[in-house]
Amino acid sequence: MTVQVHVYAQASAEAAPEVELAYHEISKILLGTPGLIRNTLFADAGTPGRYLVVSEWTDMAAFQAWETGPDHRVQTAPLRPYLDPGPSGRRFSTVAAYTNGALADSHGGADERARNPS
Repeated sequence: MTVQVHVYAQASAEAAPEVELAYHEISKILLGTPGLIRNTLFADAGTPGRYLVVSEWTDMAAFQAWETGPDHRVQTAPLRPYLDPGPSGRRFSTVAAYTNGALADSHGGADERARNPS
């Protein structure tokens, strides 16, 4: 079951481009990290300078192995000055997802129950 980790960042409107640069720098470093499926940067539509980074991992073990590993702090250093510690670090496991109108199973395929509910 995949796991999502949410990290929040905040900067002044003037420093917002620095957050985006830090995100891109870290993402390039993390290419090929075992267990990391993807990460996405979201900008708060109503508040310039507020961001959410969502990383998706194959499972909690993969995330924890990276998080407790020796490279984690160095790899994420460019974003650390902007972290909003309040809600950051929350971890979510996938419970259900819909893809193209069908319930997706844990392997990303469509669940037969979604097509033929009984």
